[in-house]
Order: sequence, then structure tokens, then C-alpha cells
Amino acid sequence: MLPSFALYSNELTDEERELGFELVEVSDLASWDRSNQIPTVAFRMSDSDRIVKMRVRIIGGVSYRQERLRHIDTGVSVWLPVGSIVFPTAEQALDSVCCRN
Repeated sequence: MLPSFALYSNELTDEERELGFELVEVSDLASWDRSNQIPTVAFRMSDSDRIVKMRVRIIGGVSYRQERLRHIDTGVSVWLPVGSIVFPTAEQALDSVCCRN
């Protein structure tokens, strides 16, 4: 599995801040210990839905994807991607997923 720094971006831009994104602590998907928290840029839509900023290591840059909190068979709640669509900009993610008219 990729190290956590390859998955999430913690670089909050002024544009993202103006759109309502913030730097939050999230579970490290690259760690077996899901209690390990790392900072990432995210937009909280609700207690169980968010948009997170992801690093795109292969081609460089970032993308944004929706994640939803799900309860799995072990009784643990984990954040999982909603579908396979990622968005190239924060504004496009908000327009497409939830929060802007």
C-alpha cells in the first residue's frame, strides 16, 4: 500500500479556504492502525460525507474525491470513496457533488 503522504494533500490554498475547505485530521488509509490521524484538506458536507484533496503522484497535481463513512462487518467505521469519479478542481467537486448552485 502507498504511504499516507502519497494519498492525501495537506496543502490548503486560499481558493480552497474561500470555498469552505479546511485542514482536518483523517484516518491514515495507508496504515493498519486506523486510529493514526494525518492532516488533509477536506470539505465536510455532513458527519458522514466529505470531499478530500488527494495527491496524484503518477502525473503530478491533485484531485478531489467524495468519501462516505461506512460501517463494515468488523463493526468499525471507515471512510470509503463514493464511486470512482475524481474531480480536477475543488470548485468542480463542489459543483458536481453537493454544495453549490
